Amino acid sequence: MKRLMLWVGIVGGVALAGGVAYATIPDAGGTVHGCYLKSNGALRVIDSGTESCRTSESSLEWNTQGVPGPQGPQGPAGPAGPAGPAGPQGAKGDTGDAGPQGPAGPQGPAGPAGPAGAAGTGVAAAALINGLGTTPTVVSGHGVDSVARFNGIYCVFLDPSINLSSVWAVGSSSVSDAVVATAPGDCGQNGKTGIQVNVSDPTNGTETTAFFTLIVVQ
Repeated sequence: MKRLMLWVGIVGGVALAGGVAYATIPDAGGTVHGCYLKSNGALRVIDSGTESCRTSESSLEWNTQGVPGPQGPQGPAGPAGPAGPAGPQGAKGDTGDAGPQGPAGPQGPAGPAGPAGAAGTGVAAAALINGLGTTPTVVSGHGVDSVARFNGIYCVFLDPSINLSSVWAVGSSSVSDAVVATAPGDCGQNGKTGIQVNVSDPTNGTETTAFFTLIVVQ
């Protein structure tokens, strides 16, 4: 074996010293051709395109490209790469369905008070009056301060808070079929103005005394 290696080294040295270039070693198929001397085992590499082994030599070939081996197992996954740059903005999508109604919000603060409404119609005063005798009196009721009789009529004085110019009055008497007429603001006494009430006898139309009721509507 040492002689074989030495001979190959000598052949290679001579080739380099002589300036010889084996342009076709290995050949186009990647095979290296050589000749092995049978008597002493000397080995030399040849260019198979220009020479061949002698009768005292045996030819040898080496394929520089081995047979492909089986595919190896898959390697482990590599680490994740860095995030790429953001892509361009896509086109606007379709409008989605309306969502469910949300819960009711908290109650808001109270609003300002509205303007006062127009005055309504109601009973401002009502009374049962004893008109018998010379000094009539208020038996019961509200909104009536006093009553006086003079010149054959009754004058009923109301609470000062009631405006006589905006009221009307109705009356009824204890005398059967008597006529009770009222006229707000048509009588007065001691600087006060009242409602004039006339109670007429149904038989002769003269003024008479009686129990009567008075209702004042504003």
